[in-house]
Amino acid sequence: MSNKKILFTIDLEQDLSKYIDNSYLGMEQATKVLENAFVESNVEALYFTTADIANRYPEFIRSAFQRNGVIGNHGMDHSVQYYCLKNYNWQLAEIRKSTEIISKIAGASPTAFRAPNFSVNGDTIKALIESDYSMDSSVIPGVTLSRYRMFKIFDFSLAPTKRYWPDENDVSLEGSQRKLLELPIATVEHTGGTPIGMGMLNHRGLEKAVELACTSALDPVQFIIHPWELVALRESYPKLRPWVADACKDSVDTLRMFIARISKVMEIVNPRELINEIQGR
Repeated sequence: MSNKKILFTIDLEQDLSKYIDNSYLGMEQATKVLENAFVESNVEALYFTTADIANRYPEFIRSAFQRNGVIGNHGMDHSVQYYCLKNYNWQLAEIRKSTEIISKIAGASPTAFRAPNFSVNGDTIKALIESDYSMDSSVIPGVTLSRYRMFKIFDFSLAPTKRYWPDENDVSLEGSQRKLLELPIATVEHTGGTPIGMGMLNHRGLEKAVELACTSALDPVQFIIHPWELVALRESYPKLRPWVADACKDSVDTLRMFIARISKVMEIVNPRELINEIQGR
């Protein structure tokens, strides 16, 4: 086994909200089999949940927290595509509101945050520090996102590939604050920012997914899973674009094989131990 580490994270949200309205097939069909796959493998994952999902599926959120001891915040919902286009006051209010909802349901405050569509900026960092978060995981090193190829939404082209304390004025740079740690997200090279995760596993296959995780420059590598990626969504939504549908398959057995393979060559990070380490416990 190498010294490299991998952390499994699961984003609980509506199905492909950018393309489908009010669909929850991932939560309804895949969360239980997903949970069982991790329990059977004796592996824990860090769940990031939107507040609307926590309201809709409170029992699952409570069980996820009770099992792992930590829970992450993924915002109110996915209807706001980009946090970084909002001002500080809006972000602070949104984070506080979603924190309150998730805390009441889980029974404890979330300690980690992931912005919808990875749209974090310096104001997000300030708002998270103000709201007593320990970790953010939204920055994708090397990735820049623009609208109409002109208006820059975020620019992480210079972001570190190791965990770091982000600057409150430029999240892609290391700063002097020592309250909130950034855990960057690994991506598949030459794809414009496709995270290493379940969609990539569905699209590229088991062998390639293991190779990409093992050779990523990031450490720990995060393997990002959305429950809707374990549902053959095109069966219910035949008009989905082929490249989108290709990332969504009934593939929990493939995930089980990936966990079994990767556990032999990488150390799997326990999310509770990671948060405790960050908080200096």
